[in-house]
Amino acid sequence: MQAILTKYLAPTDYRGGRVKAQGNRTSVTVSWNHALSVPENHRVAAKAYAEKMGWTPDQAACFSANWCEGSMPEASPWSYCYVLPEVETPHALAGFRFDL
Repeated sequence: MQAILTKYLAPTDYRGGRVKAQGNRTSVTVSWNHALSVPENHRVAAKAYAEKMGWTPDQAACFSANWCEGSMPEASPWSYCYVLPEVETPHALAGFRFDL
């Protein structure tokens, strides 16, 4: 398994704001949805990346696991990884599920 990194891409003269999700193999970019919060927009991009990689609910346990998100040392990228079911997650680190 690999981590998913997301980062905000500012609007240009030709495109609106976007979020780019990338991992070791590929990337995916999704349009910013103003109806969602900042974390939700990043989760949508991370989910799109997971789906592009074929990590679908019927093919991998990752969609039924708790995901954790956090920031990276750089200013913009967020990181996502899932917590295996057999790993006890401290309450303070309780994650989320891809249910958007």
